[in-house]
Amino acid sequence: MRNVANLVPPYAPDGKHHATSAAIEFAILSPVLIMMMFGILAIGLYMQSFNALRAVAYDIERYTVVEYQKANEITTTQVEEVSYAIARRPQYNLKASRIDATVVEQSTGVTGAKRYRLTLSYTPPEILGIRGLAPPTMTKVQSIIVPD
Repeated sequence: MRNVANLVPPYAPDGKHHATSAAIEFAILSPVLIMMMFGILAIGLYMQSFNALRAVAYDIERYTVVEYQKANEITTTQVEEVSYAIARRPQYNLKASRIDATVVEQSTGVTGAKRYRLTLSYTPPEILGIRGLAPPTMTKVQSIIVPD
């Protein structure tokens, strides 16, 4: 009989336990394969968090520049509050308790321009649950230059 699906080892009339050896090999290798799958999942989620953090920084920059073009001068505290609000949007899926935003006004050296330095830090949730292996803290620094 032909083994079409190749799910079990082929028949061998030598009396050895081929199915048992396949099960033992699977039992040895399956934890490694499962850990690799979880590692790939964790890296994918960390990359999603980093890309979301970058997009949040660009959205905050866009918001600040547009507000200044509308002659609405906003303070650094208002920019920080907007940062938290934008980061919690569903498309970014960042947890508000894990994000930190600071905005500092800096000089540009250019007359008629003001510069803000936005620093966003985010620690993604722990996926693997391995003690002593904390997820990396991601930081994005964005300069925002607006008319004075």
